[in-house]
Order: sequence, then C-alpha cells, then structure tokens
Amino acid sequence: MIDYLFVVLISFFASGIGALLGIGGGVIMVPLFVLFVKMPIQNAVAISLFTIVGTSTLVSSKFIKNKALNLELGLSLELATTVGAIGGSLIALRLTHRTLSLMFGLFLFFVSFSMFRKVKETDTKAGKYSYFDEKEKKEIFYDVKNMPAAYLLSSVAGLASGMFGIGGGVLKVPLLVKVCKIPIKVATATSGFMVGITASAAAYVYFSKGSLNPYFAFLGLVGSLLGSKCGVVVHSKIKADLLRKVFAFSLIAIALFMIARAL
Repeated sequence: MIDYLFVVLISFFASGIGALLGIGGGVIMVPLFVLFVKMPIQNAVAISLFTIVGTSTLVSSKFIKNKALNLELGLSLELATTVGAIGGSLIALRLTHRTLSLMFGLFLFFVSFSMFRKVKETDTKAGKYSYFDEKEKKEIFYDVKNMPAAYLLSSVAGLASGMFGIGGGVLKVPLLVKVCKIPIKVATATSGFMVGITASAAAYVYFSKGSLNPYFAFLGLVGSLLGSKCGVVVHSKIKADLLRKVFAFSLIAIALFMIARAL
C-alpha cells in the first residue's frame, strides 16, 4: 500500500516541477521511483512514459486556440522522434538495471548543467507562421529554419526519451529555438504536443514486453495530472531563475546517488 502512495506523491511532485520549468516530470519521476519505490528502472521508465501521454494532452489543448502550437512542424519532426523513441525503448529493455541506472545518472548531469543556461530566442519581425502572444497583446510572426538538422537531432531526443522515460522537452525546446529559430513559446507548446506522441510509441514497447504495471501507471497518471495543474497555477507566482538553479543542484545530487548505487 505504501508503494501506491509513493507513486502518487512522486508523480504529483515531479509533474508539478516539470510544469513549472516546462520540461516534463520524467527526469525527476524515474530516479525517485527507483530510489524510493525500489522498482527496476525499466518499470519506472514505462510508468513515466505513460503519464507523459496524459499530461501532454492536457497541456497541448490550451495552446491550440492562440496557435502557439505549430501542428505542421510538430507532426513533421515527430516521425524521426518516434523512430528514435522506439529504438531507445528496445535498447533500454536489453540493458541491465545497473547499466541503465548508470547511464541515467550521467544523463542527469547533462540535464542539470543545461538548466543553468537560459535559452535565448531569435527576434523575428515577419514570417510564414504566427501566434497571438497574450502577454504582449500582439501577433508574433516567425519562420521555421534548418529542418534537415532538426530531423537528425529530433531522432536523438527520441532515443533519450525512449531510454530514460523523459518527455524530451529539456532537449526539444532548445532544439526548436536554436536550430529551427522559432519563438520559445511556440517551441514549448510544440514540444509539449510532440512528447505525447513520442511517449505513446515508447510506452507501447514497454507494455508489450510486460514492463508496465497498470496499477502504478494509473496512479502515476492521476498524480501527474494533478501536479501539472498545480504547477501551471504556481508558475506565475515564483521566480523561475531561482527554481531552475535549485532544481539543477537537486538533479546533480540525485545523479551522484544513482551512479554510486550503480557502481
């Protein structure tokens, strides 16, 4: 019974922090499941991917009205991302718990150090696409650039998503802003849509191999949906820079602990 409670609480906490930072909760959820629920990392990854499907649908729906979600771009890149996610899932299922934990710990180092850097967006005055910025009270125009490079990097983001159970926002948002040169609000909305499709494909692979516990998955989804809603509410009331730094240091501590246990 205590494990069920931990699954709900961890999912709630992870998704709330993920919503605050716009990166998804998988990067927090997976290591906490491993450390506190004592589940194999492959099972933790499977649950994380399942919850991402639900939260992605919730978050993406609000961006359709103001056109911040670029469906054309998201669907175009998602083919490469999904192929990468399926490949990552199959690789993870062949690795031992110890090896995958070690790789995840090293990946957390990369994520934590990337959190110290702000993503700067390109200032655009005109373009093929546009969305209405509610804060600026105006229509923002932009173009999408460097698609060949974006396809390649999207497959890498998908690979990481399938292996580690992350939504991929921590990789996709900088990719869309720096490579495709689109506004960060469009990148966040489009990434949020893409991760749901990516996670669906990867979660099915884990489910077909018997690594997805349906009871834990359902409880994780409930906790994640509630946490995401709370994170969105708190978002406007807290300093993002301070939260980003605290989160980064926390990830470093978790990474060290996971690596130490794997070794």
